[in-house]
Amino acid sequence: MRDNDPIAGVLIAALEAAAGTLRVVDQDPALALARGFGFGGFIERRRGAVPSGRDERLVRQFRDQLLVEAATELSQALAAADVPHFFARGMALLGSLYEPGDREMADIDLFVTPAAEGRTREVLGRCGYEELPSEDQSGAAVLRSSVDLAREGRSEVEAIAVELHWGLTPVDRLLPRPDTLVPDLVWDGVLLDGPLPVPAPAHHAALIVHHLVHHDLLHVRGFLDLALLRHRVWTGGGDQYEAVARCLGVLRAARVLHWILLDTFGFTPLPGIAQPPRDWRGRRMLRDLSLRRWLTWAGAAREDEHTTITLRRIGRRLILLDRLRDGPGLLADALWPPREHLRWRWPDAPSDRAAWGRHLRLLAGKMLRG
Repeated sequence: MRDNDPIAGVLIAALEAAAGTLRVVDQDPALALARGFGFGGFIERRRGAVPSGRDERLVRQFRDQLLVEAATELSQALAAADVPHFFARGMALLGSLYEPGDREMADIDLFVTPAAEGRTREVLGRCGYEELPSEDQSGAAVLRSSVDLAREGRSEVEAIAVELHWGLTPVDRLLPRPDTLVPDLVWDGVLLDGPLPVPAPAHHAALIVHHLVHHDLLHVRGFLDLALLRHRVWTGGGDQYEAVARCLGVLRAARVLHWILLDTFGFTPLPGIAQPPRDWRGRRMLRDLSLRRWLTWAGAAREDEHTTITLRRIGRRLILLDRLRDGPGLLADALWPPREHLRWRWPDAPSDRAAWGRHLRLLAGKMLRG
């Protein structure tokens, strides 16, 4: 792999500053923060030392190699069944941007068309994967255009999880809804000449932005994904980046994040990407997403914040939305979340009405505490 020092050096400096602000107590505070964000291995390798121990990194490398083998097996089986598909995020970047053990990957993100969902489930079943029970998924996650499947292994390390997507979660809601399709532009540009089918770099960047917004910017490793993608392979297609981002409802965030990449790492602007918005929401995003500030507030966030309705989530999503008039969906999720979320959040409530009452009391308490 080529040298990633321009990115790693800036990232390490920002991690050290954020860890100092957060008063992280550890032998290596910056590395501890990076591990929490899911890219500790990347920082360990660039520093040339592995404080967590050689064995732990070897386990991560072994795990990633198993995921690659599983993804390759799945891709071959799906191709044999004439199922159009691609892989995204961690799995799609492993080998080209990351070495095994660099980046945390909980599962394999596999995308298919809605028409191929049934056939894909059959193929996955023949490959030994079983759908996880709905109660094992986080509440309204069962409303997504996706499903979690797993194949058992001889140990936890060897177990393989797949998240099968046939659509995306709309970002104008706090809780999942099956409303957003992967744009045809992405499918038309899938690259088939590598080990696995993956989106074109500009399209992949827009999908990563959508994932970041969906998780309220808490999955910070997505920003590292964007930075490495831009540094290594994303050299054009700014207009297509904007086109896909517009379809996914994240054009405003896509423009701001492109600008943050330029400002943070000194990249040259890509033709076709407009300047970030300069209204109050745009200025707020530019301020909050300066790398040190971003790492600091994301590092202070509760681990489960992206599955729990909080005032911070509502406020952050309002800042990120392309259009403020899409905001009522956020309010609806806050006040009247779907039954699936209520029953998951309060499984011992005697009725849906009782669960809703508990939800409102919790929300009111958060508002009173500020």
